[in-house]
Amino acid sequence: MTGIGKTTLVEKVYSDPSVLEEFETRLFVHIGPRYNRSEEIVWLVLYQLGITSDKFLKRDYVKQLSEALSNKKYLIVLEDVWAGIHEWHDLQYDGFPDNGKGSRFIIISQIDCYVVSSVIVLPLLKDNESWKLLRQTAFSGSEDKCSRELEKIGKTVAINCEGLPAAIIQVGENLRGKSFQEWKTLSEKRRSISHHKR
Repeated sequence: MTGIGKTTLVEKVYSDPSVLEEFETRLFVHIGPRYNRSEEIVWLVLYQLGITSDKFLKRDYVKQLSEALSNKKYLIVLEDVWAGIHEWHDLQYDGFPDNGKGSRFIIISQIDCYVVSSVIVLPLLKDNESWKLLRQTAFSGSEDKCSRELEKIGKTVAINCEGLPAAIIQVGENLRGKSFQEWKTLSEKRRSISHHKR
C-alpha cells in the first residue's frame, strides 16, 4: 500500500552507520512502473554501478551484472518495483549472485508476489499511533498546546487517514499553526471522503 512507510524504513536501514561499514557496494535504485522487465531493471543497476555500453545485448545484461557483483559484498535496494513474478525469478537467480559474502538485496514493492527469503509486511498504524504521529507532526516545534477539544477533532482526523503514515504526516504539516475552526473543517471533509470510499 502506498504511504505506509516502506521506503522510509528501508532508507533508515540503508543509511545506518553499521550498514555503511558492512557493505562494500551499496545502491538504491528507483525502478518505477516504466521499467517492468528484468533486463530493464538490470540495465538500471548496471548504470548505477557505472557500467554502461550500447554494445551489450539484452541477454548479456544479466551476465554483466553477475560479473560486476561476484567479488563484492553488496546491498542493493530496488525501490518501487512493478515487475511480475516471472520477470523477477530470472533476475533473482541469474543477476544477483549468491557470492557467499553475505550480500543482500531489498525490494520495495506494492506487489507481494516475489520469491524472496523473507518478507516484511508493514502494518497500518493503529488509531492511537495515528493520533500520536499527527500530534507530533502538527505541534512539532510549536508553542501551541493541544486542547481537549482539538484533541478530539485531531483523533477523528487521524483515524480518517486510515493508518497511513504518509497521509498523517501530510495532514499534520498542513494543520501546523492552523486555527481550531480549520482543524474542525478538515475533520468534517476527511470524514465525508472516507464515508464515500466505503
